[in-house]
Amino acid sequence: MKNTTLNLLLGAALTGIVSPALAGSSALVSVDPLSSHIAGLGHGTTVQLNVSGLTSHLGGYALDFVYDPQIVSIQSVSFGNNLNTPANQPLGEFTAPGTGRTGIFEVSLEDASWLSGQADHFTLANVTLESLHYGSSSLGLEYVSLSDASGNSLPVATSGGSVSVPEGSTALWGPCWLGMFTMFGGFLMRRQRNLAVN
Repeated sequence: MKNTTLNLLLGAALTGIVSPALAGSSALVSVDPLSSHIAGLGHGTTVQLNVSGLTSHLGGYALDFVYDPQIVSIQSVSFGNNLNTPANQPLGEFTAPGTGRTGIFEVSLEDASWLSGQADHFTLANVTLESLHYGSSSLGLEYVSLSDASGNSLPVATSGGSVSVPEGSTALWGPCWLGMFTMFGGFLMRRQRNLAVN
């Protein structure tokens, strides 16, 4: 099962085969939340890549996470624990520099009996993004491939999201801090004058 699943996923990733989306029978891989924002440059936010509507136990997956590299970059990718135990995670992610495309995949090395306790919806991976410039970026899912515990391809549909970095989103703090420092400075000056008089 393990080798079959791995070969299926790698083959799909290399040839760009996407599982067909069959209405009523497809699992859904989605970005959550659908829309998110990052407050200022150099800050980050985390989105989840979730799967739902599984009718068979998931044995592995591969996908491309697509974004605008001018707006955000990938800071980190962490994986869920529904395909493997924390100590046994054959997973990976690869980002081609400047392309705005990160390949993410995971294959279960657990026995089919272990996967039998799997829910029909869970988080595949958590992706932390860091803002580079103001603007907005779609967060897409492409070349998505799912396989069951026996290595058989599962039909899949996808739902992407978006992230925005509003210009001036940190400017609200400027007047607040400026006002606080002004008040504090005035307090110190009055205190020094009182001390000088006394």
